Amino acid sequence: MAETDISTPAARVLPITCVLITLGLLVAGLAPFNPFPKNDVRWVPNGLEFFNQGIIETPGPIGYASRSTGSFCSLTVRVQPKIVYLNNSATFLAFYTPDRPNGFRLMQYHDELLIRQDYRDDKNHFKTREIELEHVFTREEPVDFTITSGPHGTVAYRNGVRAGASARLKLSCADFYGQLVIGDSPVAYNPWMGTVFDLAIYNSELSPSQFWTLNDVTNESHTEVSRPDHKDTLVHYSFSEGSGQVIHNLAGG
Repeated sequence: MAETDISTPAARVLPITCVLITLGLLVAGLAPFNPFPKNDVRWVPNGLEFFNQGIIETPGPIGYASRSTGSFCSLTVRVQPKIVYLNNSATFLAFYTPDRPNGFRLMQYHDELLIRQDYRDDKNHFKTREIELEHVFTREEPVDFTITSGPHGTVAYRNGVRAGASARLKLSCADFYGQLVIGDSPVAYNPWMGTVFDLAIYNSELSPSQFWTLNDVTNESHTEVSRPDHKDTLVHYSFSEGSGQVIHNLAGG
């Protein structure tokens, strides 16, 4: 059997080289060595601004988990992206449950709004339904979106004007149920930068006259802290606290 002379320079250099390579990989993968990065979310007048490492979430699930026939919900949100035209995609709102980690979510892609819903087909394969609203982020100003679903599908409105629809995308109240995550994806690093001014979820399909009235009150002034009373309001966050670690649901609960 041949013997290896560990006293040779090559034999001594090899383990040192392996250690240096390992250290280099650790430095590249773990830098900047901060296990608790700052949650980069800041209060602004009547809103909450998100930066590259900003995220907020509810401590538990919100909404109704009902999937029964006629269980339709709606969502309204006012946002202002920091970058009007993104070179990639970013998730600014999502609902998370363990059985549907990539359920209903809202994303910005370039200057578009993507409304996505993941589901399982008859063969238990994950599929995605989507409504794509083109060129909706055109200026650096707040934009109101209303997403409402009914027996004939889902319709999306931008500032009260119909912007897209899908008969295949039918959102039950179960799609608006789960842990609410804003500013990033709950399952991947996909941060969004911008400001959220208002968010509400309703346990019903909204007609254009209803949601325009709801949006119109807060469009006139950003100092409004609540929308008009609506019997089907499940969740309403106005992001008007201005300080602190808690955002209150003005609809109660």
